[in-house]
Amino acid sequence: MIKLGVKETARGLLFRQGRKRCELAWPRGMWRKLPARFREVMGDHLAHLLTIDLPLAAGAKGVELNRARPCFWGEFNTLMLGSIPQAAGTRPRSTTRVLKAFRGIHYRFTTDVPKVPPRRTWKTKPRAVVLFSEDKGSVASLGLARDMGLDPVAVYVDDTVSPGERRIRRSRLEMLKRMGIPAEVVTNEVERLIEPGGRKRGGVRLGPMHRVTASVFLALPVAHALGARYIILGNPQDVNLPFVNQEGFYTYPCFDRTSSWTMQMDGMMRMLTGGGVRVLSLVEPLTLAAVTKLILSHYPQFLDLILSPDCLDVCLAGKLSEQGPPESSAEPFKLYPPATIPVELRTELMLILKDAMTAE
Repeated sequence: MIKLGVKETARGLLFRQGRKRCELAWPRGMWRKLPARFREVMGDHLAHLLTIDLPLAAGAKGVELNRARPCFWGEFNTLMLGSIPQAAGTRPRSTTRVLKAFRGIHYRFTTDVPKVPPRRTWKTKPRAVVLFSEDKGSVASLGLARDMGLDPVAVYVDDTVSPGERRIRRSRLEMLKRMGIPAEVVTNEVERLIEPGGRKRGGVRLGPMHRVTASVFLALPVAHALGARYIILGNPQDVNLPFVNQEGFYTYPCFDRTSSWTMQMDGMMRMLTGGGVRVLSLVEPLTLAAVTKLILSHYPQFLDLILSPDCLDVCLAGKLSEQGPPESSAEPFKLYPPATIPVELRTELMLILKDAMTAE
């Protein structure tokens, strides 16, 4: 059983496992601007979410946290069960074995009674916090948010695992600032517990199964400090295309980027903020090919920002199964229904996208 201590600091949270110390930190006092009771609720959720797959990586029977069970414990469990078939299907480990191992993990909390957030609606304005990962979806989302008058702020979650990659990514943030788009960095050292340096013999690392969901929670203090109403993801329509992995399990290229899970995240954020903060993807109506066309036609100045491949590109290149992920569409520039986008944004967004798709 892994014992983890999580305590609050001036900048965020400190995770302790034995002699290891891993910090979770927000810039410019954003963590302390949250109400004290809300910080406790956030601490409970982040403590569990960021370490939920640690027992799998460490080959341990469970994890003991000095925090209360989070309100969304059931949702996080669903996230893992939905993500494992895709992640396990790419490695020489049976999906069934990994699912069985996960279901056998014991999570212990100081109490099974969750702390609930204050019943208060956050005062927000139509401003966007865009999760920036230097892929085509997030780059296009920044351009769309700016064109829609949402005064976007890019948020980059620095997992601190690869120093070389960190330098390259931070250089992209400097490029954004020179373009007049502000950027904030959230430091997440907790990944060090799970990445190769923290993985034990007999354990299994399945990749960033819950990284998007974690990033949404990590962006919430930024949204609060800026009074932003929207947390925007860069999820194209392709992530909703199911396939069957090598062992016959029905799955998706990236479960926590699907529209159905985005709506789950939107529900969690609305519950935490009294409906003040929404989660959506502005590129949801587009395929990955259409996102590329949008950038080329409307945002060519952002091309140098693109660094990371989309997860669907990785799945296609990896040939996850004999069947493989299906083709995006026979009509790559078709506009799909916007399931995650709030009504107040739909008309303006669809007009911009329609103009981009009909451009020569």
